[in-house]
This record gives sequence, C-alpha cells and structure tokens, in this order.
Amino acid sequence: MKKYIWTCLLILSFIFVAVGTRPCMAANQTFPDVKDHWAKDYITQLSSLGYVGGYPDGTFKPDKTMSRAEFTSALITCMGVTAGDTTSRNFSDTPGNWAIASINEAVKRGILIPGEYPDGLVPNGGIKRSEACAMLVRALSKGPTNGIPSFIDKNDLQQSMYVGYIKTACDLGIMAGYSDGNFKPFSTMTRAQAFTVIYKFLAQQGKVPAIPATTATPTTPAASSSNGTIKYIAIGDNIYDCKQAAFIMNFQEVPVTSITASNSSINVNGYYTFKLDSSNNTDIVIYNNRYSFDKLAVSGDKLVLSSPSRKIYKFKVKDYTYNSDYISLYVNSANKGYYLSDMEIIDKNEVKLGSKTYKLGTDKLTIAVTSGNSGTKNFYDIEQIELEQQDTVMELEATDPVVMEELSISDITAIFVDNTTLNLDRIDNINFIMGGKKYSLSQVAIDASGNFSKGNQDYTYKQVAMFIDNVQYKIDLLNINKSKYIFYCSKDTSQEWVIVDDKYLDADEVKIIKGTSSYDLDQVLVVQHNLLRIDGEQYQLDSDFKCRVDDKIYAIDEIDYDSSQQATSIETGDLADTTLANQPDEIVFFNGNSRYQEGTEDVTIYTASKWVSFERILISDASHYIYQDKTYKLIGAQIRLSELDFEAVDTSWHGATQILDIYLEKQ
Repeated sequence: MKKYIWTCLLILSFIFVAVGTRPCMAANQTFPDVKDHWAKDYITQLSSLGYVGGYPDGTFKPDKTMSRAEFTSALITCMGVTAGDTTSRNFSDTPGNWAIASINEAVKRGILIPGEYPDGLVPNGGIKRSEACAMLVRALSKGPTNGIPSFIDKNDLQQSMYVGYIKTACDLGIMAGYSDGNFKPFSTMTRAQAFTVIYKFLAQQGKVPAIPATTATPTTPAASSSNGTIKYIAIGDNIYDCKQAAFIMNFQEVPVTSITASNSSINVNGYYTFKLDSSNNTDIVIYNNRYSFDKLAVSGDKLVLSSPSRKIYKFKVKDYTYNSDYISLYVNSANKGYYLSDMEIIDKNEVKLGSKTYKLGTDKLTIAVTSGNSGTKNFYDIEQIELEQQDTVMELEATDPVVMEELSISDITAIFVDNTTLNLDRIDNINFIMGGKKYSLSQVAIDASGNFSKGNQDYTYKQVAMFIDNVQYKIDLLNINKSKYIFYCSKDTSQEWVIVDDKYLDADEVKIIKGTSSYDLDQVLVVQHNLLRIDGEQYQLDSDFKCRVDDKIYAIDEIDYDSSQQATSIETGDLADTTLANQPDEIVFFNGNSRYQEGTEDVTIYTASKWVSFERILISDASHYIYQDKTYKLIGAQIRLSELDFEAVDTSWHGATQILDIYLEKQ
C-alpha cells in the first residue's frame, strides 16, 4: 500500500483537522464550550492527538450542525489521504465548492455514491446520521448487514436506503442510538456527534485508544424543570386537568392519577418516570385526541408538550371500535409498514408520515379493518379529518383492497411470459424467493403497487424471483385489476442460486475453497452427495474443502445438488480460518492511473518459479497472497495480462463491497 504523508487541513474557518503527529493551528487546546459537554472526552482526546482543532476564537462549537462537505473532508483527511482532484464533476452542485477535492476522492473510493444523490449532494446541507453510517462503513471497506437494527423507530429505519449500513456501523460500535431507544436516521449531526463517530472510526483501526461510550447523545439542551405537583397539561393553546389525560405506554393506556416533577424528570402515578429532555416514545391521550411530542417541560404546575402533533387514537366503523396502533395504513396503494398511529395530522387535509407529507384527496391513504367475527378485511380511503375539541374524526370512503394475503391461483387473472400466456389450470405451484427465503403464493402478501411482504419485510416485485413449477421467471411488471393480479414475466436464466443453510443466495456470492485455491460455483461440479469434480479431478468432500459466504470461511459439512430446486445445496459447519475470508469480490487492474482490466480472466502471476492463474491464489490482505500454503508479497510481483508483463506497484481497497485495485507498471 502507498504510505501517505499525513497532513493538516484547514476547512475554511469552520473546522480544523490534523492527521498524524503534527497538530494544526489551534489544535491540542482546551475548549471552554466543551468543559461540561457529553462529548468532552472524544473532543479532548482528538485535540490532544492533533486530529482536531477549534475556531479562531478558541471555541469548538460542539452543537453546531456539521455539513456534508465538512464531514467528507474530515473523514478523507483522517484516512491519511491527500485529495487533489478538483476537476471531476460527480455532482451537479459541487463544482467550485471548497471541499471538491475531498468529495471527488470520496467518490473515487466508493465512500460517496453519486447515484444516491440524483438532485445533487447539497454539500452545505447537514450530514444525516444514516449517511454518516454509510460513509464510515464504506471507508472501512465493509458493506451493509441484513436485518433491521433493534431501535424503537423501526419504521424510520426501514425507510432509509442506508438501513444495512446503520446496522453494520452499530454492530462495529461506531454509531449508537439515543437513550430513549431511537436511532433517528434522518436527524442531522452536530460537530460533537460527527467527531465522536470519527473517533470511533479511528479506534476501529487502532489509530486512537478506545473510550467507553456515553449513555446518551443529546442534541438539544435539557428542558427547564421545577419541583412539585403537576395539575395541568398544556398542549398548544389549550390547558387540561392532568387527570383528564392518559399516557400510552407499550400499547397500553395508563390513566393519570398524579404527576410530580423532580429535577429533570416527572413521575406518573408514583410508578412511571420520564425524562423531560426526550420524547420517551410515549404519547398522551386527552379525551379521544392523541398527541406525540418532541420532549416535555415543566412550567410551574403545568406539564408542557413541546412541538405536539395530533394523531388518530380510537375510531368507529359500522359500530365497531378500533385502536390506531393495530390498524395498517397503506400509502398510494403500497404497503410501507405503517400503522394508523404513525400518521401525524397537520390539518384536516394534510398529514405526515415519517419525513414526508401527504395531501388527502390527492394522495391515497388507505386503512384496513377486520369486521366483527367474520374476519372479513375491508378497506377505506381517508378522505378528510375533522379536528374536534374532544375527538379526532376521519371521514372514510370504502375502496377496493390494496393488499391481499393468503393468495391462490384463483387470485391471478393472467401470467404473461414474453409473447405467450401460461395456462393457469396447468400450474401446480407458484413460489417466490425474497430475502434469501422461498415462500409459496399463499405465504406472501402483495399490495396494489406490486410490493411483496412477508412479516415485517417488504420487497418490490423487481427484488423477487418467481418460480412456476420450478421454472424461474423475472417479474417485469405486476398489475392489479378488480382485486386480481396480472403478472408480466420473462424467463430468467441469468440468476443462479445456491442454498446455504436453507438460505437462497446468488451463486456469485459463494466460493468453494480447496486448500488455498478459490473456485466459483460454476467451476465446481457436484457429481453426487459430497462428491465434487474440479478441473477434471474428482474429490470426496473432506476437511480440505471450505465455503466462503459473506466474507467468512466455513467448513462444509455436506454438499449436494438439489434437482427439485435446481440449485447446489450446502450445509456449513464451524467458522474456519478467518485469514482467508478477506477475498475481493472484484479485482480491477490499473496501468498507471488508467483502468486497464476488470476481473482476472487471462491473468497469471509469477509464483514459485512458474506462472500461476490468478484464480488459484488467495488474497490474505491487500499486500500479500497465498499459494499452496505459502505467503507471498503482492506488491512487487510480476503479473501477466493477455501476454503483456507488468509489475504490481500498489494496491488499495475501495467500495461498499470488497473491490481490490491493483496498480501496475509495464515491464
């Protein structure tokens, strides 16, 4: 790898970052405005090591919002990189920006992805917590992790394109949630928060000592409080007797009998304690009006809700009463995982879900309720909302179903495959692969916009592989007409599957390792149970064989070909030697600074006094490789591409997946 000279960077007048041992101006100093700040330890340590400085007036301004440009420059500089490209136009709004070189370097390294910002980077806009997760994880050459992080604001996390990166960052200990159990992916970061996560990023690499995490990450000063008995609750311009209210906790209504204030918290009914400076993920109900709020404050004998938003609580349809916590809410006929209790009311014609607002009558917001004992699910569009003094009432209009469950072939009007139509009467079974699992038609739910769902997971039809009597199809379009579905498909021969521990994976994501040689699955023929053929040689499965999945190496307990599923089936055992796991998903060769070749086809490397196919070596790290149990230096090695000889002079990782760049000089 290249040894970069770490330098200091002055980011306009906003932020000073120094990398290495030479501090920048105003670094290694005591900042008066962080003396009692929650991030004091991180800021002080970074300053003492020469990584960060303050403003010319001696302050640090820890609670000032950090922009994308500032965060990108800080991250690139702390990586020890000297950015110099000021001419590339990766975003429409970055040419001329003071941080253009760092932004272009971040794009080059796969830390910033231009396609994620179709309307421009907005470099001076605040960096969001979710974006920071993605950038930090990519800078570590790691990728997203499947699953939803275990935070209370699951709906917000599911809406973020970076949810997999959030999970990885939290698993690594770089990012953490708030003390109220939320993550807040769309919240912007302050300087204190940004440098805290950058510190943890450096600690991941052993460049700074670890600091025990704090228990909270406040973004605003604590609310003022007073001691004593609370008699009233103030919501906007209205004041209510506190005994008219109830708190919603864990989906249960807790009527108020008493509220007392003490220091920075309140106690309800002598049992429940809430902090004043956070939302506590708790709503308050007065009459049949439900309110969520940013935080609580105490003013004399009044409990004041900060930034309250009104919601639907309980409502009636045909003499049946429903609780909004348990009523699914569909947006423009799509199942996005919302419940009616998630909907904040702006006025009678406008509502908010997550970070987006919707106009009733223009946007289609639909609820589904089950009628009485029949179990029949009926759907209603929300036409308007009346905000009465003691009630919040929806005007509903019956509508066609926008999502259907427990489907059968009778719920399908037609399946078109290219220019033909399948005979539905001759179809025995229809299955779908979603998120690595195979489900039958009756096990999935499909909404009117073509989204599939199973449990809490949603998938667009383009993310779903369809199998009709074990023949694989790609869904090109999915329509609904009169509550029945029409599939437009094409045969899919490009996607090959492998079943690893009952999970369906793309065959390109799985490698078979024999000794220290790595093989793609299309290079391995499974002759029969635990019998494999590679390069014309036949082998019985033994401990010399291993399987690489998700950058981990596992022993193979069993391997077979499942003809009914038309896929190789592997059962793995214990984790094997993890030093072999760091294999690149892709190798790109550069001649000087120009991209020369992608992939290792027709590439050989001179090893052990002979030319060896590049596919027969294992990358142990960016500077070394293994061949026949012996480690060799990659930098300085002779590499032949299409009969031309080169010397490897440098390597680097980049991208969200493992992509290894190898820089060559012609011999």
